[in-house]
Amino acid sequence: MCNQGKKGEMQVTELISQMGQLNNSHVDFVRHTTTNTPDSGHDVGLYHTEKNFDEMIAISTGNLSEFSDPKEDDSKKMQTRIDVKNENNKITKPVAQKFIADIKKHPDCKGHLLLGDNGLTKGAEDVFREAKENYPDKKIDYISNEGVQNLRKAAITQLQKQNDKDKLK
Repeated sequence: MCNQGKKGEMQVTELISQMGQLNNSHVDFVRHTTTNTPDSGHDVGLYHTEKNFDEMIAISTGNLSEFSDPKEDDSKKMQTRIDVKNENNKITKPVAQKFIADIKKHPDCKGHLLLGDNGLTKGAEDVFREAKENYPDKKIDYISNEGVQNLRKAAITQLQKQNDKDKLK
């Protein structure tokens, strides 16, 4: 039987690895624990920039098709806590509340991303909206499984273009 949690976390680290392979990328990651080890909602730590965070959200929602050239990114570097859910349900209000409560456990993280599953329930949407108001200095967001796929497509497409250019050199 497949461990859904581990599968989801490995897919996210694969995505981040692809993002990190783009030329001049500011992206890197760390895993402090293994799957199913208590981690206070910090499955993956993402080191990147504020612009990269914003582009991840825009690409995941279909409002942007690719990452910009990292050489043109002079935004501040930041750390983002990623909590991965992989149960193919909607994120419920209690799950969202726990994710938001874990923000206080990670004061070094400016970004807080909940990834996975198939959207947010109305209650979970309300929790995220309130959190963004209560933590104006933090970047807090949610990316669904579909959004993760959008990010993966963008990263793979850019890597293919990059590799094609490298072959011409």
